[in-house]
Amino acid sequence: MADLEAVLADVSYLMAMEKSRSQPAARASKKIILPDPRYTQGQYSVRNIPRPSD
Repeated sequence: MADLEAVLADVSYLMAMEKSRSQPAARASKKIILPDPRYTQGQYSVRNIPRPSD
């Protein structure tokens, strides 16, 4: 019985792999947005925010 369950698990895995391979556009539509490389971590710190003159 364990062999049958292992075969079913393998078949399910292979079917999922084939399904994901047949739909490349679905995976390509997930776009990762990276932060702008022109800004560094130091430019976001509180010290660099100009203070209004009193």
